[in-house]
Amino acid sequence: MSRATEQQLGELHGLVATTFAAEIENYRRKGEAIPPSLLAAALKFLKDNGIDAPARSNKAVDQLATELEELDFDDPNVVALRPRG
Repeated sequence: MSRATEQQLGELHGLVATTFAAEIENYRRKGEAIPPSLLAAALKFLKDNGIDAPARSNKAVDQLATELEELDFDDPNVVALRPRG
């Protein structure tokens, strides 16, 4: 049996993405809960394809990020987050 061509793989990839989107939209349109297994599979598909998005802005998380950016981890007065030795 021969290997699939780049075009065939691209078409299959697009079909999978379209199917996930259509299934999720179908549940939303009907006002039904989206099955966790469908969401998990769709999220895995996105992750496997390098698709991610930053979490929504959150004041506490933003504050933490700012604080961490300002720390000097070479300063001996900063608590080390990694084991010493």
